[in-house]
Amino acid sequence: MGLERLSSEFETRVREVMNDQELAAILGDAANELGFAHYAVVHSVSFRRDDPSFISIDNYPESWAEEFVGQRLYLDDPVHAACARTPSGLSWDRIGEFIAPSPRQISILEKGRAHGLKAGFTMPIRMTDEPDAVFTAARDTDAELSSEDVLTARLIGTVAFDRARAILGEDRIVFEPVALSPRQIDCIALVAQGKSDWEIAQILGLSRDTVHEYVEAARSIGASRFHVMIREIMPNVLSPVIVVATVRIAHVIILEASLSFLGLGVQPPTPSWGVMLADAQSYLSSAPRLAVYPGLAIFFCALAYNLLGDGLRDVLDPRTTR
Repeated sequence: MGLERLSSEFETRVREVMNDQELAAILGDAANELGFAHYAVVHSVSFRRDDPSFISIDNYPESWAEEFVGQRLYLDDPVHAACARTPSGLSWDRIGEFIAPSPRQISILEKGRAHGLKAGFTMPIRMTDEPDAVFTAARDTDAELSSEDVLTARLIGTVAFDRARAILGEDRIVFEPVALSPRQIDCIALVAQGKSDWEIAQILGLSRDTVHEYVEAARSIGASRFHVMIREIMPNVLSPVIVVATVRIAHVIILEASLSFLGLGVQPPTPSWGVMLADAQSYLSSAPRLAVYPGLAIFFCALAYNLLGDGLRDVLDPRTTR
């Protein structure tokens, strides 16, 4: 069946389905027509959470599904790791073009082959404010995928995911990210600085495998880079930044007053508490209030900024809100 006819017929049939079972049957027919024995349309986060609000439609061998989830192979899955580096998906024989598979990742590929997942195509699907999803079509033979196979699989995957979302209902697709632990946040913050797993392990006193698991765990719960920055890293750096900024303001006030008192700051007629203190020296015996008032103003203003910083820290500190 030609590309155009297959994709057109698939789209027409998919529009009429009302539940996951019907969609799975039609998807299976289309996959078989293309020579694929297995398929999957899933939210990546569904590997970790058995939640009906996430899409999870597949016909993987039960033994592979149990091993993949039970042994947490999804944390190091080389297919998903390589897929994350391309917007349009890739055939599995191109994994090496995107990542350098580790020995563990190579072993995961071999385990998949033992379950009949020998060749295939995986495509990332990303929606704003929703966890990442993937569409996969796999063969139980080593038959090479043609460009037509890849293009058709991409079209089918897109249509299938759109319909799965419609069946599920967008109001039920609620993405509530799991809060990351302090150690995970430390690891991700160092990743953002360009540190390698080995460097992070040395800095934090963790094993390299633990660091890798922390970072992959954050990704596996659907945490995009934007989510990690805004929801995890930002709240943890915002508090110290605000405290430091307010304390620095107090320091600047005192520094400016000191320089102005010595005649090195702003010059009259520009008003300055430091200049007022300097001018009041000549009247300490007759009018001490001329020195007291500017001095109190400097003291209370610096104190106010310090108290403001403490208050904002208490309000914004993630440890007091989670």
